[in-house]
Amino acid sequence: MNEKILLIEEDPSIKELLTLILDRSGYEVTCVDDARQAIEKMCLDKPDLVISDSVLPDLDGVQMCRVIRSNTLTAGTPLLVLASHTGVPTELGAVKTGVNDCLLKPFEPKDLSLRIDILLRREQRARALRPELAARAASAPIQSNLS
Repeated sequence: MNEKILLIEEDPSIKELLTLILDRSGYEVTCVDDARQAIEKMCLDKPDLVISDSVLPDLDGVQMCRVIRSNTLTAGTPLLVLASHTGVPTELGAVKTGVNDCLLKPFEPKDLSLRIDILLRREQRARALRPELAARAASAPIQSNLS
């Protein structure tokens, strides 16, 4: 089974490029434009990984992470944020809110693939260590904390 990746990106050209890279790597990709659509898709499709732009039309990447982490159904989903600018405060802020990794633009496709692979393997190992928690989360009621 191919791993499912939810891509949150509003820019059509970046979305097309990322989708191409992810498709060629064998991932099943679903794209949405904003945080509200992302939360709905996450609750329905349960992706293995979320890749989000750091700036979305309705939330920034840090706010998006807070929403994901506060929802019992989505809290354990790995999150990779694509940031447009450099700076330790940006990366530290992302990590403090629970972002699993932050990749600065522009980046090489091989760097994206490597980070995705690391995050997916880490999550697979974590799930293997906590099957009872995974079963509980799968049966939890769907909640969206976006108003």
